[in-house]
Order: sequence, then structure tokens, then C-alpha cells
Amino acid sequence: VAEGGLTVAAIHGIRIYAAAPRREGIVRSLEGAGAVSASAEDAERARIHAFRPRFGVDFTEATLPQETQQMQALHFQKGCYLGQEIVERVRSRGHINKQLVAMEFEGHIAPEPGADVLADMKATGEVTSAAYSPRLGKVRALGYVRVPNDQSGTVIEAEHIAGRVV
Repeated sequence: VAEGGLTVAAIHGIRIYAAAPRREGIVRSLEGAGAVSASAEDAERARIHAFRPRFGVDFTEATLPQETQQMQALHFQKGCYLGQEIVERVRSRGHINKQLVAMEFEGHIAPEPGADVLADMKATGEVTSAAYSPRLGKVRALGYVRVPNDQSGTVIEAEHIAGRVV
């Protein structure tokens, strides 16, 4: 919705885009109507819970797009781009070695980014983002695991915390 220089986007919550000088007035109006502003921690928790990977955190320029499960970001009919040959080779062969997945860990202590993920007592990947989810009563995380450990229900652990791929 765009109205009077104000744009509102709703995807698992609401994000409002407006000119910076209007920010305080908009926030006051919304809070007066009962809205509660999200903290940076709340936003990070919602991002992880909704499986929204962040560039520089959950993937980098060295990550293959197919590994991120973000194929909607690619357009195979457009012109040339950097890395096109590798992306097309993976698409045509249909094979990647690791994949970004959502994971859940028991308890309220989140494994640190970079923590090794184990399956069957063997290293299979690493955590990239993690946060406690009050909604789930456990930790939700994003991270990479090797194929075939990327299947939902795979039992894993990180930093001696039991979990599973979801």
C-alpha cells in the first residue's frame, strides 16, 4: 500500500517506509493505536523464524544460490551475470553438496554462529544464525548441512544441544 509518501509492507508483521522526518509522527500514531515497536532482537528472531536468510550472515557472494533455497531471486532468462556458468551448471545437474536449512534446538540457549552441526556424531555443517523463540519454546536456527542431512526430521546437535532439521 502506498499513500501520501508512505509505503506499508506486510510480511509476517508490518514494515513501514516513509521519509525520515515523518518517522516520529508515524510511530506516535501507531503506538497511540496500540501498536508495539519491535526491537532489533525481536526483528532478528522473526527473521530467523520465518526462514529469511540475511546477506553477509547466512550467505555471502561465495554461496551458490541453490544452496540458499532462494531460487525466487534468480531469473534464468535474463542476460549474462557474474557466476552464471556455475549457477547454470548446478541447475542443469541438479546437485548441491550442502543446503541452508531451518533447525530447532531444545532449550533456550542458542548455539553460536559458526558452531559445528553434527549428525550421527559426524560434522555435517554449521549454524549461521540462531535465536530463542518464545513461540516455540526452543531455539530456531538457520545453517548449512550436507546433503542428505538436509531432510526435515534429521536428528542433529550443535554445542551439545539436541536438535533437528525442520
